[in-house]
Amino acid sequence: MNDSSLQKEAFRAGEFWCLDDWFNQLVVNRQFVQIAEFANAMNWAPSAVEIALKKNRLFCIEKEHGQFFPLFYASPDYDLTQLQTLTENLGKIPGESKLYFFTGRKISLNDDSPLQALARGHYDEVLQALRIYTGI
Repeated sequence: MNDSSLQKEAFRAGEFWCLDDWFNQLVVNRQFVQIAEFANAMNWAPSAVEIALKKNRLFCIEKEHGQFFPLFYASPDYDLTQLQTLTENLGKIPGESKLYFFTGRKISLNDDSPLQALARGHYDEVLQALRIYTGI
C-alpha cells in the first residue's frame, strides 16, 4: 500500500485516525524504519545518516521509541539527489510536515503527491509545489 492509499484509508467516511495512528501504520508497513535498518537500506553507515540528518538532507520523525526514517529515500523510484535537495529546501520544519509535503496530494501537481510526481520525472513541478508549500 502506498502513502496516498494509506491517507485515503485513514480518512475514509465514518472513520477517523489521528496522525499517530497513520504514522504507526507506516511503521507497521515498513515504510518508516529506525536508523540501523535505514542505514542498511541506504548502504550507508549510521554516522552518514546522522550527518545527512544534521544537514537537512533527509528527515526523520521522532517518537518515544526513537527516530524513524522514510524508506522512500532508498527507493529506486526516486532520484536520491532530488529528494535530498527537496528536503533541504523544506528547511527546519518538523518531520511530520515534511512527510505531509511528500505524501499529500497537491492541486499544483494535478492532484498527485510530490512522490508520485517525482516517480514520473516531474522534479521542476515538485520544486514549484515546494515553493508554494513553504512560501519561498
